[in-house]
Amino acid sequence: MRGIKWPIVMGLSLVVLSVLLYLAHYLIFRDLHHIFIYLLGDVAFVPLEVLLVTLVIHELLKAREKRNRMEKLNMIIGVFFSEVGRELLTRLSNADPKLKEVRNKLAKGHDWSEIDFKEAVDQMMGHRFHVDINLIDLKDLRRFLMGNREFLVRLLENPSLMEHETFTDLLWAVFHLDEELEYRDELDGINPPPIPNSPPWPFGLPYLSR
Repeated sequence: MRGIKWPIVMGLSLVVLSVLLYLAHYLIFRDLHHIFIYLLGDVAFVPLEVLLVTLVIHELLKAREKRNRMEKLNMIIGVFFSEVGRELLTRLSNADPKLKEVRNKLAKGHDWSEIDFKEAVDQMMGHRFHVDINLIDLKDLRRFLMGNREFLVRLLENPSLMEHETFTDLLWAVFHLDEELEYRDELDGINPPPIPNSPPWPFGLPYLSR
């Protein structure tokens, strides 16, 4: 019995119980016709029950579970930007020569409508980000990233991140930047990369040119 899984034992027990109940019904009422009518009706409803359980209820539960996972994932993303992302974006965006253009487009105060957010997203998607390395303190940036490496590793170990490919790619981009800075002994006099014709990455974080 130890090698038999409990679902199999439970299933066999329910089948035996059903047979015993039908047998008791026959012994009491002696009416096979009535038993077969209800048995056929119950069997005929099984496909509909499977349809309701597997395709409807299961999908509803799956959607609810996914929504809960996304809520937890949004919390993780929020923690990332609170601890690392916001500071990193500030350092990199300040090194964008065209930052003033973006700021002017986003300077609408605190009262933002849904249309304002949509327009801001469209404007940011159309902006060609470029980071001027000469405007960044690379040594301080390296200290900042290395000081938060353990935090970033713990985030990457979270299996929930597989639900959000864009954020996972963002984390990998930050790791690549961290490794690039770590393995360089000298960070002064690095040649900046050429200005691309289109955004090189979704996040505007180009590699340092060698």
